[in-house]
Amino acid sequence: MKETFWVLRKIFRNCSRYIISYLFIALLSTAITVGVNLLNRSLLNRLVQDTAGGSLSGASLGLAVSYIAAWLCSTFIGFFLAFGNNLFRLKVDVFLQKLFMYKSIRTDQDRFFDSRFMDSYTFISNNAYRGSSFVLRLMDVLFYDMAVVASALALYAFYAPFLLAYTFVAAAIYGFSVFSISRKQYELGRRQINTERRMGYFRDLFKEKNTAKEMRIFGTGAHFFRIWEGVNAVYRKERLDMDNKGADYRNIAVLADYALYAVMVFSLLYSVKTGGCDVGTFVMLIGMVSQCSRSIKSIVRTVMQGIAEDVRYFQEYYSFVMPVTNEEIRRCMRGERTARQTDEPFRNLEVRDASYTYPNGGKKAVDGVSLEVSKGEVVSILGYNGSGKTTLVKMIYRALSPESGEIAMNGRGYGTWVPEDIYRFFGTAPQEFACYALSLRRNVGLGRVECMDEEEHLERAYGDAGLQPLIWKLPFGEETILGKDYDAEGILLSGGEQQKVVLASAYMGEPEVLVLDEPTASIDPFREMEMLRNFRETLKGRTGILVSHRIGFARLADRIIMMRGGKIVEQGSHEELLEKKGYYWEMYSSQKELYGEG
Repeated sequence: MKETFWVLRKIFRNCSRYIISYLFIALLSTAITVGVNLLNRSLLNRLVQDTAGGSLSGASLGLAVSYIAAWLCSTFIGFFLAFGNNLFRLKVDVFLQKLFMYKSIRTDQDRFFDSRFMDSYTFISNNAYRGSSFVLRLMDVLFYDMAVVASALALYAFYAPFLLAYTFVAAAIYGFSVFSISRKQYELGRRQINTERRMGYFRDLFKEKNTAKEMRIFGTGAHFFRIWEGVNAVYRKERLDMDNKGADYRNIAVLADYALYAVMVFSLLYSVKTGGCDVGTFVMLIGMVSQCSRSIKSIVRTVMQGIAEDVRYFQEYYSFVMPVTNEEIRRCMRGERTARQTDEPFRNLEVRDASYTYPNGGKKAVDGVSLEVSKGEVVSILGYNGSGKTTLVKMIYRALSPESGEIAMNGRGYGTWVPEDIYRFFGTAPQEFACYALSLRRNVGLGRVECMDEEEHLERAYGDAGLQPLIWKLPFGEETILGKDYDAEGILLSGGEQQKVVLASAYMGEPEVLVLDEPTASIDPFREMEMLRNFRETLKGRTGILVSHRIGFARLADRIIMMRGGKIVEQGSHEELLEKKGYYWEMYSSQKELYGEG
């Protein structure tokens, strides 16, 4: 339960104004609800007396006016209650979602390769509404439903004590039904997360541009539809079975409730007949039974569903967002960037016996690698696919964390740095890049968000990446939207053009260390030579880590590092490695004709 209390404390702390306002409305609504029933009793009894006397007294008129006024107030308070409800849920949902996204950004990338983590992550994301709905139900229970039930029980005890037993039995029947259904629904929902992810994957194949295009070319749409249909059929069957079981439980509970209610009404009528209570009291008690029944059902649903479902959601939410400090929550709510702790310049980078294995991977992608890169040095990491070079550079710019060993900057391990202080050193052009449905200008600016609106930085990045010719031919220049996801006038770029945008993003803000992973993969070797000449100019005075399976990068590097099977197998200058006639010599010999060196 500590997880639930922690989440609730954070909600109350960060949404206190909306909570207090809603509580005031809820308490006022409770008072009016009870008042309407008491006025109803007094008005009916007074009318019975006036009818016997043959005239309508001023007291009856006063009570009638008071009853109408209270009824109107109860109607209008309902509107305020609905408004407060919606505003409260909006604020709580925003709080929980902001904190969830804040921690998502700071979650190590390798966790997203773990299927079990993704099941939990998807469950939290899909059930984010539970936080606000649970808190709102809890407040309604504490400050409206409990007050209504307490008032009703007091009236029962005074006027008809047998209604206390009726209330207890009715609550027990309803509680058993709700708890049984909620527990089974939660278990099914948690069990079906992986099935939902599979269903979503195959469904999304039909709308993703690349996969949808291939389906039309190869005629595979029907095949993927059958796969989706099979997964969906299992999912729906399990849901239908659960709905049927839930309906059975609810129907039994409803029949039992009707039977009890009938016994209660006949008992009250008998009491009126025998003079045990008057007509006004009878109507008042019937009204309070209805109010009390609704409130008890609300209490039972909150408690039972909370135990069976919401508390477990809070446990998973807590496990995901922790650890987090109050200062981090404050910055998250205000949308503040994490403040940098230092502006010290880059001096050197060290990889110390670092290893990494992907979740569910059979072998180490990087195995005990050590290297050092000094300020102003250009290093080329070469190797074929699967050699571990991309995984190594992901650890260097902190997209992945080594499972053993350490990465250090300026002599200090990454664990001693604020992540934002590490990121500012790097300009990265990853092998797997995203081209967002934003303007070209914003896609480039994302490389250094704080410089996004500074023309000088943007123009320099455009120039370093050779983007101006592309910008000049676009219909709206740098403001042209990339992609047609939502803009009919958006432009689809070629692979080579997208890579230039990614390179410009890497150059934004003049980072001290450039990490370029296969930046020429989408172009032929002859155009690659032109880009390599641009790289020579761009890298002047900077530290560079260049990753490729092509030897073109070798001539740019002060040092070449050859990787195979997750290990560094040799390193040195171009001339030194050719003299060794080892792995680099083999790669050079097989590719030199592509660069006109045959």
